[in-house]
Amino acid sequence: MEKISVLATDVDSLRRQIENITTDQSIDSRLEVVEVSDLAERFSTSVNVMRRKLTAAGGKVFKLGKKYVIRKVILLEVLQRLEG
Repeated sequence: MEKISVLATDVDSLRRQIENITTDQSIDSRLEVVEVSDLAERFSTSVNVMRRKLTAAGGKVFKLGKKYVIRKVILLEVLQRLEG
C-alpha cells in the first residue's frame, strides 16, 4: 500500500511539472530524463524488470551512455496507464 501511495505522489508531482512547462523553457528541460536504475531502486526491483514493465506499459526506454533512461513526459503517461 505504501508503494501505491508513493507512486500516486510521483504521478501527481510529474503531472504538475509537465503542466508548468512553458514555451519559454529550453528544449532540455522539456526532454528531461529519469534513470531506470533510480526507479528500480525506489520500487525495490531490478533494472531489467523495471525496463520490461515500463516497455510493456508503452514506455520508450532507451540507453543513454551506459544507463537506461526514460523521458519524464513518457514516464508520466506510463504511470497513468499503470494507475488506471
